[in-house]
Amino acid sequence: MDNLNAAPEAAIPDEWYNTVMANIASSEYHINYQEQAGAYQSPNRKQDLRITYHVDGFELKPRVVEDAWKVELTLDRIGKPGDWMLPSDSATITTLEASLVADHGGFTMDYHNSEDGMRQNFVVRERPQGDGPLEVRLNYTSTLNAVDKGGNALAFCAPVEGTDSSVPALWYKDLHVWDANGDTLEATARLEDDEIVLAVTDAQAVYPITVDPLSTTAAWTAESDQADANWGTSLAGIGDLNNDGFDEVVIGCPGWDEVVPNRGKMSLYFGSSTGLDVNPSVTFMTTAIAGSLFGRAVASAGDVNGDGIGDVIVGAEGYSNGQATEGRVSVLLGAPGTLNWSWHMEGNQASAFFGSSVSSAGDVNNDGYDDIIIGARGYTNGQAGEGRAYVYAGSATGPGATPLWTAEINQAGASYGHSVTGLADANGDGFDEVAVGAYMMDGGFTNSGATYVYYGSAGGPALTASWTRNGSQTNGYFGIDVDDAGDVNSDGFGDLIVGANGEDVVFTDEGAAYLYLGSATGLAATPAWSASAGQGNSTFGFSVAGIGDFDGDGYDDVAVGAYMYDGPEFNEDVSNCSEEARPAWGHKHGGAQKRIRRARISV
Repeated sequence: MDNLNAAPEAAIPDEWYNTVMANIASSEYHINYQEQAGAYQSPNRKQDLRITYHVDGFELKPRVVEDAWKVELTLDRIGKPGDWMLPSDSATITTLEASLVADHGGFTMDYHNSEDGMRQNFVVRERPQGDGPLEVRLNYTSTLNAVDKGGNALAFCAPVEGTDSSVPALWYKDLHVWDANGDTLEATARLEDDEIVLAVTDAQAVYPITVDPLSTTAAWTAESDQADANWGTSLAGIGDLNNDGFDEVVIGCPGWDEVVPNRGKMSLYFGSSTGLDVNPSVTFMTTAIAGSLFGRAVASAGDVNGDGIGDVIVGAEGYSNGQATEGRVSVLLGAPGTLNWSWHMEGNQASAFFGSSVSSAGDVNNDGYDDIIIGARGYTNGQAGEGRAYVYAGSATGPGATPLWTAEINQAGASYGHSVTGLADANGDGFDEVAVGAYMMDGGFTNSGATYVYYGSAGGPALTASWTRNGSQTNGYFGIDVDDAGDVNSDGFGDLIVGANGEDVVFTDEGAAYLYLGSATGLAATPAWSASAGQGNSTFGFSVAGIGDFDGDGYDDVAVGAYMYDGPEFNEDVSNCSEEARPAWGHKHGGAQKRIRRARISV
């Protein structure tokens, strides 16, 4: 018998395979008529949405857990007062792959489903009679609370179980309008009673006009699923641990209960081409001691052992081990694909709250290893609750056992060390600096606050403050938060941003933030930029951050948090849905001199 041999398996061409897989992926977003539903529908895997299309609007639900919430938008009318066009029940519907068009004669409603979300375009063929803007008026019904977030962004917010707060589940935003010539037209989106109103300035427009908003969910969300866990109290980006080209994130959850109450935990999420993983790769907890609040503060530690992989520092300010609420700090060293416990330090004094703030200190002694800075806001050494800050130097094995540097402020109750940060070289001498906030310091006024910067050297930070600024108002809390602003004017010197959430600028307790520029002689005495909320009791400046070059113009930018800010159409039942983080774009003179737009920072 002849030997029977199978023909060698032909290699599948990469180009063909990639094309087929791309076609399969894109077909998942196609819009098709579903007999059971009696309507056109499409899924959206990337946004976790299931969309049902009607001649006069659409309905959105989560794709996986459909009963979680629902939002339905229905066109009421389009045009101008005295010349309104209404949707027609007999509109002609045509579909092509992931697009659907409902033709109502004088206008069309176009839908385009993609990974970015579902875009709904209104194409108005001819100019309506009358003065004023062209308006598109939509009725909405939802199990969620609608909130006007300003900046032409509307959010539908879901309540957080066991709290009075809520978070956005769906956005209606990114409004773009253009005319027949492709010219962009000014437009606004707002809530008005139970309607969404899209208004377009069309005085100089050439019809037809296209009105184009986007419906989308957050790209990534996560929660603890435990009441009062305080999930997300702190978070930090920590670089690329597994060398896949995507950075990772750690999130603190200081109120987490496991074995004992308020033990706390920190979770590590890996990045990928589709965003952060849905589930944490690994979760870390310290010893089971009640009230430790592990994860109350988390930050990138830089690279403290010089192995080229980022490390993490975590504070547990409530930790008790011989002294009640002495506090404890841990450093976890990055390794390929994970983090490993490496270093622990305790406060060794009752109510020191060691680890109330933590940060990378950069390389303050320029030895090639990043260093860490730790705040102990309750530390007492002659003055009760004065506070203290510590710098531990990095080395090939990680942070040292004894601090390279410590500093105190010698005023009772100053809370020195409530905020700490490393600061990129602000005076150009090759050594990084550190900054410490003491928001309860009485610098001429009760609780006016103060911020101190110590320039680096071969021996570590200066023994006395190289630069000091005091707040100028009673209960202004200057220094409630401090951060490295990067280089906002791109002059090669590091800059500093300081928050003062209790300051009265125009309104009581609206808060403020200040930006100080570095130079060859160090930080400037006066701020190059300042900003405030324009609303009383906003707590603007409670958190501040350098955010790198957010808009890609070559200048680093900053963000300021105002967690009590009330957005337009504020509803106390969705207060957290009205929190605001405001960016300012850097330029050659420092921070931007006007508020450009709001940003909701979500992953």
